[in-house]
Amino acid sequence: MRNRDMKTVNTVKSVLTDHQSTAKEIKRKDPDTPDPYLETDKYLVPVIYRQISKRQDSIQGYKEHHRQDLVENEQFEIDVLRKYLPQPQTTAEQVRKMVMEAIEVLRESGLGPNDPASMGVGKIMNWLREDKERTRLLAHEWADQAMVKRVVAETVRDLSDRPDGLGAKNVQQLKKPKKDTLTKGRYQ
Repeated sequence: MRNRDMKTVNTVKSVLTDHQSTAKEIKRKDPDTPDPYLETDKYLVPVIYRQISKRQDSIQGYKEHHRQDLVENEQFEIDVLRKYLPQPQTTAEQVRKMVMEAIEVLRESGLGPNDPASMGVGKIMNWLREDKERTRLLAHEWADQAMVKRVVAETVRDLSDRPDGLGAKNVQQLKKPKKDTLTKGRYQ
């Protein structure tokens, strides 16, 4: 900040602005929310993840329109935001290993059917949250919740052998709907 790096300063300011507006909204809905709660990692980290997600969506649009300069700018901002996340972050590969372990344990214990898609994502998530260490690794501070849900659904889909494609339907539900570019913003 003292180096007058305006790209970094503007990125941090955008997170602070988002944090303040979200805090005001929470205080409006529940005036009894204590102020120290709004300053914890449990509250701030999802705000940072939301900012990263917005920039990743922008990168996809810029790539479609061949704007490499804007892609590089957004990627720089993502790198700056990731510096402010608690370290080390839980990776998608770690989540995938935990999900595969959950499926095997549920199969062996008789709590789930042989096909992972029949187990349901909720049953797998409940098993993942039973252990304190897994719960800590999958908490808001250490893992992007959208990534966790996506990896669980994709792993179930990949391991599923159901002919009706239930695993693929779970993955489709997690994808963001594409916006209609032909109508104006007020109709979306």
